[in-house]
Amino acid sequence: MVSNETVIQVRVGEISMGTDGIIRGIVTWPINEETLADAVEIIAAIKKLSQDKPRPFYSDVRKVQSVTKAARDYFARAENQEFIRANAILVHSPLNRMLANFYLRVNKPTLPTQMFTQESDAINWLRTYLER
Repeated sequence: MVSNETVIQVRVGEISMGTDGIIRGIVTWPINEETLADAVEIIAAIKKLSQDKPRPFYSDVRKVQSVTKAARDYFARAENQEFIRANAILVHSPLNRMLANFYLRVNKPTLPTQMFTQESDAINWLRTYLER
């Protein structure tokens, strides 16, 4: 994991803090499988960028082909969601949609989580979860 104050590079891409207070996780190249090690790295980056304050999280998973059960379970653990106020998942293909739906139905995240096909819709939804 390589980082500066607002961007942390992880194996699958980057996690960054926007000036709007939304943390963004973007998979930057095609990933065959997101693993538990990836999930641990991503959650650690979110915790670091959140500065101990729950923040909305935008996750662009359009380049992910599969996610291991261990990674899905890790993402869904309540203690790993304590720095995430809401999660918008950006998808674009039937495969992405299937993966996101599977996560939502099986892992049942404890925080507000929605799937989107348009980045602008996802960000607008997350803005409603910014602390006022």
